[in-house]
Amino acid sequence: MSKIFLSWSGHKSRKVAEFLHTWLPSVLQFAEPYFTPEDIEKGKKWNSDISGALDETNFGIICLTRENLEKPWILFEAGALSKNVDRANVCTLLIDVDPTDVTGPLAQFQHTSIDKIEVKKMMKSINSSDSSRTLTDSTFNSVFEMWWPKLLDACEKISSERSAAPSSDLRSDREIIEEILLRVRSIEKSNGTDYEKEILKQKLFGETNEDGNQLHLSEIENIMGSLDSSLDTNGNRLAAGDHVLHKKFGFGRIAQIEDGKISVDFEIGTKRVVGSFLLKCQ
Repeated sequence: MSKIFLSWSGHKSRKVAEFLHTWLPSVLQFAEPYFTPEDIEKGKKWNSDISGALDETNFGIICLTRENLEKPWILFEAGALSKNVDRANVCTLLIDVDPTDVTGPLAQFQHTSIDKIEVKKMMKSINSSDSSRTLTDSTFNSVFEMWWPKLLDACEKISSERSAAPSSDLRSDREIIEEILLRVRSIEKSNGTDYEKEILKQKLFGETNEDGNQLHLSEIENIMGSLDSSLDTNGNRLAAGDHVLHKKFGFGRIAQIEDGKISVDFEIGTKRVVGSFLLKCQ
């Protein structure tokens, strides 16, 4: 039995993974896809069921869309797949993005667009991922020709849908506050007059929160006072030695936490980052 782990995050990605859950065994009868309907971003830890599925996986498909390209959990799950499965047997399925849109840790995988030739190549890889059960070339070609139009039609419909939770240019309060905090610190270190510094602060405090309401000076000062830079994006406490994931720099280990800045050793070198841009690998 060829066990296939379907990784998803977000509305469109979920619908594609859900369709693949029934479509894959129609093409390859020995395929056993693993799909969980619960969005992993809603929890801080995988359950034992997901961990067990990863251990038994022969092949991984990461369903990518514009709305989840940089989602921490899709990156985290992709990293886990690459550690549990031969990298050659992990691929991304590009729903509404191009290969050039994929950067960072996800760029290491084989990309598959919704194209007949590319999807057929992916399915051939799955067909050969378990040597104990494979279809002959003639049988595979015949079955794929029959089922390919159904996948194409489903993906085109899903791609044309509006996301259930469309991305917005408005940022969360925490993102705004942390950027303001960094800017204010740079202002305080500058050589400007007190009046100039105050004007700059007032301009910075003209931001709006995710509800579209203006963040007032007193509100920002209160949040800034309680802001803890040693917490990750899910509020988990970070410490030196922790394994973490950064959406741009990939996986790394925390070397030091000092003065609200976290030094992390990534493959590309040591970077100083803010905790809210990290995801603690548990």
